[in-house]
Amino acid sequence: MYPRKVISIDLGESYSRVGVFRNKTFQVITDGQGRSAIPNYVEFPSHGPPLVGFEAKEQALSNPKKTIYDSRRLIGRNFNDPEVQEAIKELRYDVVNVSGSPVIKIGTESDYIGYTPENITSFILKKLKDMAEVQLKTTIKHATITVPSDFDEYQIQATKDAAEASELSVVRIFPVAKSIAHAYKLERDLCDEIGRRADCTYVLYNIRDGESELTILKSDYGVVDVMETVKDRELRWEDFEAPVGAAQVQLKLPSKQQSERVFGIVEKLLIDAKIIKNDINGIVVTGVSSHISKVQGVLEAYFPGRKVFTPSGFEHDEAIVFGGALLGQVFLEMTEDWCSLCCLTISVNPLGLGIETSSGGFLRVMRRNIAIPARKTLSVSTSADNQEEVIIKVLEGERAVAGKNRLLGTLKVSGIPRAPKGVAEIEVVFEVNADEVLTATARLKGAMEVAKLVVSVVSDRYIYEVIGDIIREGEDKYYEDLQQLMEGSENVLNGVE
Repeated sequence: MYPRKVISIDLGESYSRVGVFRNKTFQVITDGQGRSAIPNYVEFPSHGPPLVGFEAKEQALSNPKKTIYDSRRLIGRNFNDPEVQEAIKELRYDVVNVSGSPVIKIGTESDYIGYTPENITSFILKKLKDMAEVQLKTTIKHATITVPSDFDEYQIQATKDAAEASELSVVRIFPVAKSIAHAYKLERDLCDEIGRRADCTYVLYNIRDGESELTILKSDYGVVDVMETVKDRELRWEDFEAPVGAAQVQLKLPSKQQSERVFGIVEKLLIDAKIIKNDINGIVVTGVSSHISKVQGVLEAYFPGRKVFTPSGFEHDEAIVFGGALLGQVFLEMTEDWCSLCCLTISVNPLGLGIETSSGGFLRVMRRNIAIPARKTLSVSTSADNQEEVIIKVLEGERAVAGKNRLLGTLKVSGIPRAPKGVAEIEVVFEVNADEVLTATARLKGAMEVAKLVVSVVSDRYIYEVIGDIIREGEDKYYEDLQQLMEGSENVLNGVE
């Protein structure tokens, strides 16, 4: 049987890391000298291939124009983007405008080679891939990649392009905040039940090398979503330490100015997410644990009475790699057969998708673990005489009672001609594409107007254990649910008279 290997890459601001699940045990990949964090540096010597990582960083002072760093600030952006313009002021190498995109210039004004940020990122990804292949003694073809939580679709696509150039097929790209949430299973500490409390909302303050990232996460029925992210490149963990000697640092109390800056960042985060301070159930601070106690104190002052804590169990930033690897495992285990596991060409929806019936039952349109892309159609009708409107609840889950499943949204069909119940025919279509996005539509037969709902149903929205819990609960409660539904009819919809 083909041994599947999907590595997890944390593409950080200054350093990158790689890990993998091996025989169900997580392993951090190191280089030949036992180092797990690789600097995101690429140097172009006069002769020979580019140097990547520590070798490249060592050339930063002697060859500054040909030593590239911080390329992640440029990837997937236009040249005139304010972030790109700000980065250009700080970078020691040359970045030029080529057809509206930033291109890194290596060489003289009249004779140079241009490298895109994607090219530079591909060198870094190839380095991490090679490290994994050496340590695991096997060929690596697939990876999950963790990127900043505020990456947009263009930056994500550019990262995928870089991975393809490094001969890696991307299984999933995850935001940093989601990887951390899954790694530490934050719902266990912040929600009443593991992933089952509706509207469990919390702030994640992650202090990394090069930047601080604040994210509001929301967990609903085991689904972890990123609501909003704010980054601050000027406030990082170094701001809370003072140098003592060549090899020592001493923690210092945050100044009033630093505290006010943290307050301002959090305030902006709440405003952008359109929520208030009282909506937050808890606050999590991650990073180098010895440096974040002061930040924790500042946040306790801003959120009085709220739980502020730093989870343990991982070295700094290894949680991100672990979370990405864990989410990759969730993706793999949602497939139906070993062929799809080995080839990674077939994905599946993790739970049943369906609608609510007039008796409150759950009518499955798509069963769980069906291979996608997939399309299913069914016809339904009205449940009352002269019914002019129907509200169709779209649900996800495994319980026979609709109300015990997760509501994804509703479809409203109006303008139904008055007629006896069961006469009007409504066509409902569920379609899940290869990106695990569900498009549900409902239309009265013969009408032009279509009610439409589009929602993501990717398996990695759930914390690791929740999918199994939902499936087992559906099996255990099946007969109990049937008894509850005995008085209802399960072949017509609940409409509005």
